[in-house]
Amino acid sequence: HYGREQNDAIDWPFRLRAVPFCSFHSNTARDRPRRMADYGASEYKPPLIWVSCRGDKLPKNALSGGDDRGGEVTYVGRAAYADEVIPGKIVPSTGFCYVSHAGAEHKFRDCQVLVSNGAPLAWLPASRGAVPSGAIQGGLTDNGEALYVGRARHNGMLILGKVQRSHGCAWVPHDRQEHSYAEYEVLVLKTVNL
Repeated sequence: HYGREQNDAIDWPFRLRAVPFCSFHSNTARDRPRRMADYGASEYKPPLIWVSCRGDKLPKNALSGGDDRGGEVTYVGRAAYADEVIPGKIVPSTGFCYVSHAGAEHKFRDCQVLVSNGAPLAWLPASRGAVPSGAIQGGLTDNGEALYVGRARHNGMLILGKVQRSHGCAWVPHDRQEHSYAEYEVLVLKTVNL
């Protein structure tokens, strides 16, 4: 009842990852590049990171955000397909990440899951292609348009998918099809005013 499985090798066009060290330009040999650990920042973890995984083996702190048949919790995922990186849903019981593209639902064992290290997150309502400040970008189209992590109600379920501004909607994968919704929610990183 789920979409076609894709076995394409993943060639991620971008990744979010922590910077392990910083180096500083110097004209003298006695100055060496310094690591972040030299400045007491060895335990820094970015608030959010995309982690490569298989749909049935999720890391600790994987970010849940939706539900599927029978109320099963789903997780924020993404997969590479058709020269795009597309946000979607990971359904642990099936072991797949599902994304929508060109009217269909596609499934992948190899994917990435969004992991939170205590980031202050919220789901904000939006509509007709609007994307609130702080929206989490989850992918890119083949022409470079940003795709944002979104979700919409579909047949009583809260389905994770993508928000595509140029289309004026959120697209969610379900039952081998791509469904569009003009009203949806967008995952945002809450900002703190100092």
